[in-house]
Amino acid sequence: MEFITSEKDMLARQNQVLEEAVENRTNELKKVNEALEANNLSLQVLNKELESFTFIASHDLQEPLRKIQAFAHRILESESNLSDKAKDYFDRIQNAAQRMQALENPTPAV
Repeated sequence: MEFITSEKDMLARQNQVLEEAVENRTNELKKVNEALEANNLSLQVLNKELESFTFIASHDLQEPLRKIQAFAHRILESESNLSDKAKDYFDRIQNAAQRMQALENPTPAV
């Protein structure tokens, strides 16, 4: 009978140790989850700021690109004495500006 009592005591102690270990680990995980949630919120705020900056930068680049294209087009249309090489350069300028605009305003994938 004494053997059974000592076995029960030993099992009760082991059970208590395990329960304390589980509780400690649970508390650690709660702290880590809270830190992750705080970091996640911080990243969300930073992402919103980055999106805002990107929108503004993209918008600010559009006007100079439109001007480059417009003036290159005007020169090509109004100047009849341009050499073929000069015309090629203006075509390249317009194409480069169009490519930059395409980078700034990508069409959504369907």
